Amino acid sequence: EEGICPQEVLSSARHTSLWTSRYRLNALQQFRILHKRASLGYWRKPELAVAKFFSAVMMTVILGATFWDLPADPQGLNERGSLLYFLCLFGCINAFAMLALVNEERPCYYRERANCCYSSVTYCLAFIASELPYQMSAAAMVTIPVYFMSGLQLDGYIFFKYIFLYIVSSMCSTGICLTAGSLSTSLEMATAFVSLALTIFALTAGYVLSKEEMPTPYLSLYYINFISYSLSGFLINEMSDLAVSCDNGGAIPIPVNSTSGIQIQEFCPFSSGDQYLALLGIETGFWENWAIVLAFYSLFLFLFWFGAKFVVAQTR
Repeated sequence: EEGICPQEVLSSARHTSLWTSRYRLNALQQFRILHKRASLGYWRKPELAVAKFFSAVMMTVILGATFWDLPADPQGLNERGSLLYFLCLFGCINAFAMLALVNEERPCYYRERANCCYSSVTYCLAFIASELPYQMSAAAMVTIPVYFMSGLQLDGYIFFKYIFLYIVSSMCSTGICLTAGSLSTSLEMATAFVSLALTIFALTAGYVLSKEEMPTPYLSLYYINFISYSLSGFLINEMSDLAVSCDNGGAIPIPVNSTSGIQIQEFCPFSSGDQYLALLGIETGFWENWAIVLAFYSLFLFLFWFGAKFVVAQTR
């Protein structure tokens, strides 16, 4: 059980006034040591950093080439939606490495916790804080080049919201992996759970099936799905007030009866990005979705701490 040291050690320490709590160091000192150790762990595994860097570069090239300079026409709207949907999924896939990291840390964590080196709260906070710089760097390496290569809206405020939401969305993806890693008793169980959860979330995010087309039993999955709120925020940010034209293509030819016979007239299915949002059933605003994603992240962090404190996956 966490924080229980040998009684003779505690009584002796208190008698000699070495410390007055179960821990030799205060919370800030614990945090600094744990954060430094976790950060140095990345430098001790250069192959992992190289793999993450290579993955980010390759995804930037592939996405930028696939969605190069998207036009503001109906086909371009669909392609913008596909790009933003894939970015949400890429953040989830990229977070899978956290499962192995949590599993590797367990033996050391259990041993040091039993010896009253630090508390579970301090350990979790230091673990998360050490991850943030790398998450933000990975997000910037992919999202910034892809944003300009794909021709999304060139507006500073829209770009800022895009980056801000992607960082929180990536953190949320990491959070669900941390939760699964701490609550599961094995790496295999955690991997199976995250794979199943993210597959269901990807299906019910409101893009493959819009909310209006989704079967009623699946709607509950839509509302407890952090990917759906991330995607809604991305789409609202990009599509709101976006002018759409069919001058360069995208119009649908429709046969129309007239006095002179059947004539072909072109119909433009969308004149603005807001109509595309209405088609997907997206109604809430950007910051509402951002706040919900942040709330999911907070929930995942609490569950990560809960698993670290109460779930013991290894016994002697």
